[in-house]
Amino acid sequence: MKFGPHYIYQCPNCNNLISRLSLMSGNTFGMKVYSDLKRDIPMMKEFPNLTKCKKCNHIFKLDDQKEIGKYSLEEKANPEWIKADKAEFLTIYEYFNALSLNIAKSKEEELDIRKRIWWSFNDRVRNSESLFQYEVDKYLWEENLLKLKQLIELSEDNVNGFILFAEIERSLGNFEDCVNMIYNLTAPDLGWLVKLYESKCEEKNSFVFQLGNAGN
Repeated sequence: MKFGPHYIYQCPNCNNLISRLSLMSGNTFGMKVYSDLKRDIPMMKEFPNLTKCKKCNHIFKLDDQKEIGKYSLEEKANPEWIKADKAEFLTIYEYFNALSLNIAKSKEEELDIRKRIWWSFNDRVRNSESLFQYEVDKYLWEENLLKLKQLIELSEDNVNGFILFAEIERSLGNFEDCVNMIYNLTAPDLGWLVKLYESKCEEKNSFVFQLGNAGN
């Protein structure tokens, strides 16, 4: 993995400087794929687009802002750029706040935010923590999954759509609906996945699980 330059932006609300690192090259060595289709790729780090200003708490998309500069560690850079706040991914509750602020301007953007909310909840399980940590969590989690289902397009050429829909049903405890949905995957090379989902549903297991390792 080789990092690229740091790109510098300004918060559109208070002009605070924010830095986002970039990736020049990477590989899929050690990649893990999970049942919610989140990929953990140690050698291909992801950097946020949707972020929050640490000075004024304004939530915005970096890609909507004009870059005011960039620098690499190998060159002499503006000291103010080096001290800029690092862009970070939002928390579960900040993602919900972003939705309430209508930051998502398309169905695709809302789908991305709601998937990230789901992945963030499941990260707790991946980290051996409780799925729900506060009283409001179960309501927020379920509300998000139900709205996420409505955003998924199901078509013959969208295998991931069927997997996501089935996984949401399993997460909600709708095991029969999960199996019926996963049966839409009829390609011979996906037989192992269908059997895996059948097994998890027979066990009444609703938690995220690792599908396997990829990359070498």
